[in-house]
Amino acid sequence: ADRRAQFEQLVYDDAAYAAELEHIEEVFTPLVEKCKKLGRAMRIGTNHGSLSDRIMSFYGDSPAGMVESAVEFANICRKNDF
Repeated sequence: ADRRAQFEQLVYDDAAYAAELEHIEEVFTPLVEKCKKLGRAMRIGTNHGSLSDRIMSFYGDSPAGMVESAVEFANICRKNDF
């Protein structure tokens, strides 16, 4: 749902960052709903190689960026009562 980094340094204002999060939610929610319907578990995890340019540009190559990436997806799950 969140494109893997191409290692481009990007600059996001609050509106652009929010728009990307909305896109991730649109793409990820159908999977959440499917897992919920089927009673399946979902693992949310991150590793350095899967961080997006958005996360890397905003948080740098840091543990905080990895945590934020996972929390964003967990928040979508919680929003959908999963």
